[in-house]
Amino acid sequence: MQTGLVVDNGARYYYAANGKQAYGQQSVGGHWYLFDQANDGKAKTGFTQIKDQNKTVYYNGAGQMQYGQQNIGGHWYNFDKVTGKMSTGFTYLKDQSKTVYYNAQGQMQYGWQELNKAKYYFDKWNGAMAKGLQTIANAKYLFGNDGKMQTGQRNIGDYWYNFDQVTGKMSTGFTHLKDQAKTVYYNAQGQMQYGQQNVGGHWYLFDKVTGAMKTGFQYIADQHKTVYYNQDGQMLYGFQKIGGATYYFDPALGTQAVGQKHIKGHWYYFDAKKGMATGLTYLPDQKKVVYYNNQGQMQYGQQVLNGVTYYFDLVTGEQLKDNVAYNRKTGQINYYGKDGKQAHGMINLAGKTYDFTKGYLQGQGLVTVKGQTFLLNGNKVVTGQQRLNNHWYYFSLTSGKMATGLTYLPDQKKTVYYNDQGQMLYGQQNVGGHWYLFDNVTGAMKTGLQWIASQNKTVYYAANGQMQYGWQNVNGHRYFFNFGTGAQASAEIVNINGHFYAFDSRGNGHDFNELNALVNRLGTNIAVAIQSQKSGQIYAYSNSGNMRFQMASTVKVGVLAELLHNKGGNLTATERRLAERMIRNSDNAATTNLINYHLWEGGNPVGRLYRDLQMWSTTPRPAWGTTLTTPTDQLKLLYQIYLTNNSSYLNRASQDYLKGLMHTVNSSQRWGISAGSGDYYLKNGWMTAGWSDNGPWVVNSIGFIPNNGHGYTIAIYSVNNPLYTGINKVEQVARKISQMLK
Repeated sequence: MQTGLVVDNGARYYYAANGKQAYGQQSVGGHWYLFDQANDGKAKTGFTQIKDQNKTVYYNGAGQMQYGQQNIGGHWYNFDKVTGKMSTGFTYLKDQSKTVYYNAQGQMQYGWQELNKAKYYFDKWNGAMAKGLQTIANAKYLFGNDGKMQTGQRNIGDYWYNFDQVTGKMSTGFTHLKDQAKTVYYNAQGQMQYGQQNVGGHWYLFDKVTGAMKTGFQYIADQHKTVYYNQDGQMLYGFQKIGGATYYFDPALGTQAVGQKHIKGHWYYFDAKKGMATGLTYLPDQKKVVYYNNQGQMQYGQQVLNGVTYYFDLVTGEQLKDNVAYNRKTGQINYYGKDGKQAHGMINLAGKTYDFTKGYLQGQGLVTVKGQTFLLNGNKVVTGQQRLNNHWYYFSLTSGKMATGLTYLPDQKKTVYYNDQGQMLYGQQNVGGHWYLFDNVTGAMKTGLQWIASQNKTVYYAANGQMQYGWQNVNGHRYFFNFGTGAQASAEIVNINGHFYAFDSRGNGHDFNELNALVNRLGTNIAVAIQSQKSGQIYAYSNSGNMRFQMASTVKVGVLAELLHNKGGNLTATERRLAERMIRNSDNAATTNLINYHLWEGGNPVGRLYRDLQMWSTTPRPAWGTTLTTPTDQLKLLYQIYLTNNSSYLNRASQDYLKGLMHTVNSSQRWGISAGSGDYYLKNGWMTAGWSDNGPWVVNSIGFIPNNGHGYTIAIYSVNNPLYTGINKVEQVARKISQMLK
């Protein structure tokens, strides 16, 4: 007897425990089967509708009911995990966290689907129902949480978007919202834009609240300008005809022109509301009447309007009233009355009567009318340069008026100056508080660096001809010009606002910090002082504070100076012999002799000179070489010898005698301040500062460097170096100063 599941010839049957064949749904071995009584009890396979349970199920080839997702014949189906019922319609697949859609045949659907008059989209690969913002075939769409495609305006993340009412596609670019009667603009991300936007090379303006595209005149507050947008919303530029009036908008910014505007060589006037002016127009800000032609361009000179002749200034365009003007075409002078119209007859102007009976001024020679001077010949105006009574005059080619003041002559490409009488002036002239220079022959205004021989100075005139002062950049060089005289600083020392500079003969400035740095680098005690022959300015620097130095043989210049002072320059033969040995050969015995027996100052050598010249930092000592001094004090003595022609201490003969000796010192003693210079006057001093010749040395050098007529006195004192090291250091300082002033 057969029981249970029996396979016979590929078909499955089921027999109960009593051996009887069973039919209908049977659970066998944990699987549900359906045995068809109408088909000999064979187990069903494939899709099967179970009417009494109102469901369609699926049995596999073994007749077993299937559950969950099944791929059958290339389609995905879903069967209830408990009942096996085939899903149709929207179905949420919990294990895959997605909602899908199965048609009436239970097949999963993909792509666009229209269901109950709503559009949905299901992923092409997994069938998942789309929600939120999605990109499909390069277009964006919005779906609700229920999967329905959304249309119209939507606010997402504080941005407004729009989705087409028919296709559902997200809008980008310009979009007309019919229900709100406005055009708006969405960027590439679909977000509505506001304010100014540049789209396709055109500027547009969108309302900051509604996003509506603006047209017509619009004021942009943050840029303080009014612009104009055409019916397409594009900002317009240049001349535009709007509502029967002509307006002008800046070619770059679109700003509406208001008031006077210079465009391509012509002046125009634009009223904010009425647009471009034509005809006679009053300009309130300039308080003048001008004339614009039909193209809105300001007109000049003589103009005939409705049969009446008027005149408009050739430069400003202002209508002429109660004045005369030169008519270049006729070469005549015409008068225009208080109403601006050309007048005829005998006319009294400022108490003088002029003949305008023929409509033009009749006269000969220089004629002044209403403060304007003309040159008439045969009743016609003579223009250009004219020589009258040995003076050059100039009469304007355009206005006919006699020129005064600075005037450019285009045919000669020069600027000249005419005084109030119209006569050309030459040389230096002060015009309006500024100094100018005009060529002594041609009268041409000078510019650039100019030598004023009569004042022995070089000055600088800017491109406008005005003398310049202070620091100036000239052809890539930085020069200084005196704040008062304009003289270029050269070969001199100048104190500029508390800072010292040395200028060489070419005018190049050198900061004295350069010298200070050198003195500091040299280390041992060094001090230097210089006085400029040209400026009189003194500069001093010491790396040892207020330290005073032993004079050594530099004291000998003072010895001879006091002797010459006492004798009025009339030395005896003995005194001259001693003086020459003392200065030229640095003879110490001769020095002691002169101090003790000719100055009678053995206990206070040269003390009277130091007192008379107020050299208060110099202290005499009986051992005269140990006298203490400073370089600045020594400049007071050198000044009396070299820098003045009216010395209060030495007469001219005494000065010359001292100079001659200091100019001819022994060749072995010509080191020191001579370094870097080809011509010099000097006296050096050197002695040991200790108790032996091997100890540190005092090395000093004082004198005068002529420097081609722009010389300087100089004193350099040093101590605590070996002799030749001291000489080398003194010469380094002297050479640096020579470089700065040469």
